[in-house]
Amino acid sequence: MVKMSNNKTNILLLFTSVLFSLILIETYSYRKVKDKLKYGINKLGNKKEVNDFINTNVKTLHHLKRHINVETDDLSSLIYNKIGTGDKQILIQGDSWAEYLERDQKNIDMLLGVKNTQFLLAGTSSYSPSLMSAQLNAIRSQFGEIPETIVAIIDQTDLGDELCRYKDLRDIINGKVIVRPVEPGQPGYYTLHSLFSKYEVLTSNVPFTLRLIKYELLNKQIVKRMKTSKNRCGYDDILGILKNNISKNDMEYWDNIFTEYINNVFSDPVTKNLLLVTHPHKNHLSGDYILDINDIIINNIAKSKYRDKITLVNPFNIKVMDKIKIRDIFIEEDLYSHLQADYISNYYLPKIIQAL
Repeated sequence: MVKMSNNKTNILLLFTSVLFSLILIETYSYRKVKDKLKYGINKLGNKKEVNDFINTNVKTLHHLKRHINVETDDLSSLIYNKIGTGDKQILIQGDSWAEYLERDQKNIDMLLGVKNTQFLLAGTSSYSPSLMSAQLNAIRSQFGEIPETIVAIIDQTDLGDELCRYKDLRDIINGKVIVRPVEPGQPGYYTLHSLFSKYEVLTSNVPFTLRLIKYELLNKQIVKRMKTSKNRCGYDDILGILKNNISKNDMEYWDNIFTEYINNVFSDPVTKNLLLVTHPHKNHLSGDYILDINDIIINNIAKSKYRDKITLVNPFNIKVMDKIKIRDIFIEEDLYSHLQADYISNYYLPKIIQAL
């Protein structure tokens, strides 16, 4: 009897332990799922409406903004975010370097501190002049925003993006540049259908633990497709040109693309000024990169008929190195040399605002 009683006790303890473990796992999974649902398309409401909006706009814009920490249900936030009030309107374009300006509330507060000015924040990861031109067309025609001043953050990666990522996807339709998405069935690096697939898994009617497992499996599949996609341009493709210089044909191609962007900026008489912003990468300071897009932009401006309306700003000054260390400028181990948050707030963005 004692032995049977002990067995029952052990079974009860085992059952209790398993049940408690399952509850802990489910609680953990619940929190992880809810955390993931803080971001992405769920903030934008009706899934069909969001899907239609994305499918319509990626036909000309290749990919849209990453919808992260955007406190709005306005679909336009997938292309740009509007902050501030005033008679003066300034559009900020660029790749992730421009997109990073939105990630820190200190930067938002700094922009809001510019009197009588409304900012359109359109920075989108891996955008370059072709996509910035297509984006500008959408902002003007689709949303009726006609900025007086445009700030274009031109990153060193824009050269590789134009020559590798978008060259075979860009086209001119009715006099307007478009950049097509990758072909169906060939998921590219920025295909947004994966976002909806993840959303469906996270909101399905199954236990949270199962949702999280399915989410992680799906995410691994997506990453694998990204790595094997024939449309994906890797680190060496994008940044190799900075190490090895640029051919004459590629330089001519870039010059045409950038001239096209400048001409589009001033195609509407309301837009009076263009502020171009560049910055070296970490490997420029070490001497590993021999090509600097700042030098190329100087030449592009000199040849432009709108040169009197264009200002070039490079917020980096070698004297800064007397005050801060290089690790305080660039994010450590970041191959694309994105800037530290404090450097953006204390040096980079103030220089841009000062130039305005």
